[in-house]
Amino acid sequence: MPMVPVRVEGIGVGCSGHISPAGYVASTPYVDRGASAVLVVAWLDAEQLAAVDATAFPDHRRAILPGDEFPMTMPSGERLGGAYIYFSSHGVPAGPDGTPRPGAGDQSELLAALLAASPRLGELLGPDPSSWVKKADIDPALREEGTRRPTSCRTSTLPSTCGFTTTCRLSATRSAERLGRNRQGLDILLTLTGGVRPDGLGPDDR
Repeated sequence: MPMVPVRVEGIGVGCSGHISPAGYVASTPYVDRGASAVLVVAWLDAEQLAAVDATAFPDHRRAILPGDEFPMTMPSGERLGGAYIYFSSHGVPAGPDGTPRPGAGDQSELLAALLAASPRLGELLGPDPSSWVKKADIDPALREEGTRRPTSCRTSTLPSTCGFTTTCRLSATRSAERLGRNRQGLDILLTLTGGVRPDGLGPDDR
């Protein structure tokens, strides 16, 4: 599968407001007109896109990102006309200053900060990031309860749509005309690289 880094204007990267099945807190893009982020673009066929949809929903949704509103530039300087992008259905937790808590960084630091910000999370998943991952990994009820607890820390300026206004669950065929195709006829998908878990495993290593 072809994958290339691409700089996207108007997108920030925060952490998702939910605990993933393997126990980690995933990153998610959100709309921030003053920000830019380096994401990864992949060229997928219809079957691959359907497979990503199946693993992403319901915790993530897919939006169409138009290149005229969100400029996307590859290392070659070539601009993309548009792409799909997945974002969290759970919104983005706020940091102490009320702005979206950054994602795509050190997972241990993120979990430690969330534990420090919420005594209830500490009771459920503490005392440290390693115990968080171990407990959340094996107990779906703890993950669900832990996901509900940080809601008071979520920023009020970013709803569950993360600022994206065009969401879809369309097949590649139905949305191809609007999105645009590359020369090979494959759909373009923007993704975030996986974070590192406290035990050294990435989210795709289990």
